[in-house]
Amino acid sequence: MIQALNLKNKQICSSDSNSQSQSVADIPGLIEDAHKNRGLGISFLRHIERCVCLVYVIDLSSDQPWAQLQVLYDELDHYNPELRKRPSIVLGNKIDLNESKDNLEEFRKHVGENTVLIPISAKKGMNLTGVLKHIRIFYDEANEKLRKKYTEPKSNLLNAQPWPRTTTSLVNK
Repeated sequence: MIQALNLKNKQICSSDSNSQSQSVADIPGLIEDAHKNRGLGISFLRHIERCVCLVYVIDLSSDQPWAQLQVLYDELDHYNPELRKRPSIVLGNKIDLNESKDNLEEFRKHVGENTVLIPISAKKGMNLTGVLKHIRIFYDEANEKLRKKYTEPKSNLLNAQPWPRTTTSLVNK
């Protein structure tokens, strides 16, 4: 069983089968021109830099939900294009509504085949377990990369020579 505990703008997600927990920062309200310091602006975008993966929550019941996603992509690209390279999931919210169901296929075309798209209903709790599992996969992959980065020996240090022991390296008298 996976549980999520909402603490203001931070979520702690845990699974009974695993003793580790995941922190999820909720960054609501990223608006157009945030990279120009509009709204909460640059300080708001800085929070995203610490995230292992990005989860975009899009209201599928809106007229053009793909436009919402494009605004988010554009803001990240303007602020720091490297952020878009991080693992991400797109959540199509409000899938329990008819308008959302009608928009889903068109939204899929705009999102692209290589993007993880999960239709959800936050209100009804639909597909949330799958979301938490995907986040866990990204979290575990990031931890593995960090573990390798800090535990693999550096090749140049392995080949380093000790202080020269020959008398030619000593200062002449």
